[in-house]
Amino acid sequence: MNDDLIPLEPEEGVDRFLSHRAPKWRDTTYQNAVHRMNIFLEWCEEQGVDNLNDLTGRDLSDFVAWRRDDVAPITLQKQLSTPRCFLRWAANTDAVRDGLAEKLQAPELPDGAESSDVVVETDRVERILGYLDRHDYASREHAMVALLWRTGMRRGALHSLDVDDLRPEDDAIVIRHRPDQGTKLKNGNDGERWVYLGPTWYQIVADYVTDRRIERTDEYGREPLLTTENGRIHLTTITDNCYRVT
Repeated sequence: MNDDLIPLEPEEGVDRFLSHRAPKWRDTTYQNAVHRMNIFLEWCEEQGVDNLNDLTGRDLSDFVAWRRDDVAPITLQKQLSTPRCFLRWAANTDAVRDGLAEKLQAPELPDGAESSDVVVETDRVERILGYLDRHDYASREHAMVALLWRTGMRRGALHSLDVDDLRPEDDAIVIRHRPDQGTKLKNGNDGERWVYLGPTWYQIVADYVTDRRIERTDEYGREPLLTTENGRIHLTTITDNCYRVT
């Protein structure tokens, strides 16, 4: 049945796969992949799978059922993406049959389990900004919401901003990737950009910096834009602030 395949032990296959993909992945992506593939290897060991050639669609269904007991449905969907990528690589190296990766399927999510397409409605954000404008003008939360709403930037990008990234002459802000100084963008250097805020939005941020920002310098000598008593605002604090204002 598998005469056209080349035998490959799961552990060696995973090592080869991770080495192949490592140059293309950021550190966090690589670490996530290692974690997910270690789970796959644990299952292989439990099931006595010592040759990737022998894997079938039924085996993969058993793997999904085995993992489903330990994680939420949405987490399972995310975690299966790496083994699926691994199986495609394995097919290209004659370790598994073509098309096997497509047989690794997670159960359909229950209604409402996915939240990636859930957004805050425009009128609601306008009410939030109106409230902050009247009752908490130029607070950290006001500047944060203004920046997020105006630019659509990710939480990590907001976390990375410094006072020096403001461009007052242009009513703009520069988003930069600085992994060697403690902040980075999800898309690396490709995520760097100049963003026009406009006079109204820029003024909120400028007034926050002038009147209400807690003056702090981080360990790299940078002046974070959004600060707490302890320095640069933490990613989880950004999330907590968003929950509070919404």
